[in-house]
Amino acid sequence: MMFLIFAIMAIGIFNTVLMSVIERTREFGVMMALGTGRGQLRAVVLLEALVLAVVSALVGVGLGLAIHGLMATHGIDIGAIAGDYQVAGVVMEGRIYSRLSAAVVIKWTVVVIGLTVIAAVYPSWWSTRREPVEAMRHA
Repeated sequence: MMFLIFAIMAIGIFNTVLMSVIERTREFGVMMALGTGRGQLRAVVLLEALVLAVVSALVGVGLGLAIHGLMATHGIDIGAIAGDYQVAGVVMEGRIYSRLSAAVVIKWTVVVIGLTVIAAVYPSWWSTRREPVEAMRHA
């Protein structure tokens, strides 16, 4: 299940970064015409993706920890939602509380940041495929 979630996330990030690069083809052409090397241009796109990933991860972890804090202290009253029900022969009643460890948060945050940078590799390469004059003509 996590593989599917992260695959969908990576495809979404790939699409976003690629569209951003395609929309800025003209600007990249100007940068190359002014002397920016292809490697430097690739590094700009990858660095942009890394910065966006880190900022997004910080916001996401902050919001996630806030929601976790509520779930850990107040829980979900499953009795009010579904009444008493059984899971594997055990009657569930009362509240369900959230548990989370720092290792889990750090691991998945690093995975998301890594996937974002990996998803930006092709768009960064694509940004340097055209010659500067061709790129500047791009509408």
